[in-house]
Amino acid sequence: MDEYGQIQPSGNLTLDADGRYAFTVVLQASRNGTDRDGRRYTITVSANDQAGNRGDALTLVIVPHG
Repeated sequence: MDEYGQIQPSGNLTLDADGRYAFTVVLQASRNGTDRDGRRYTITVSANDQAGNRGDALTLVIVPHG
């Protein structure tokens, strides 16, 4: 999700047997004119195992102001 609440891509991914995964997210670099620190995105990944246990991880990505 971007900091403006405008871009919220989502989808499913498949975990490898060892729990690894990879995916690509296309980010929009434009920003509001008064936003001097770039556009911030929070990327969250959630997974459930076969027993129903859930795990979450998130990271912050900043597309800098050019």
